[in-house]
Amino acid sequence: MMNKKGFGMGMGMGAGRKAFSLIVGLVFLILGGIPLLSAMNIIGFDLPSIPTFIFWVLALLGAVALIIDGFSEGRGFGGGKKVVAFISIILAVVLVIYGLGSFGVLPFSIPEVGVLVVNIIFTLAGLLLIIGGFMSSW
Repeated sequence: MMNKKGFGMGMGMGAGRKAFSLIVGLVFLILGGIPLLSAMNIIGFDLPSIPTFIFWVLALLGAVALIIDGFSEGRGFGGGKKVVAFISIILAVVLVIYGLGSFGVLPFSIPEVGVLVVNIIFTLAGLLLIIGGFMSSW
């Protein structure tokens, strides 16, 4: 018989979502943060080139995680949770638009943004996903 706090090995109901958010957040932080730090000459190395298809598939995957986190976090009473939820959802929409636009799925064209902007978006998404992974404990 299980208690109401969780199920199996002490993992709570949202443990899978939290772990997914943390893992995807770390991937985004690496994909956006390392090139960003390299471009600012803070570190002396960069990531190898990633195929565009894989890059934008990861962006869409991260956008889905951000949307789920955003709606999950937005249900609380705390003002900080609602702000993070709102920013997560807005950033997820931006990632979806650019991700689908890169595959030619959208019926309209979107303006090209520089690599620096994409790195900033990925870094912010990574940070928000990591915050989302820890947020429900607040």
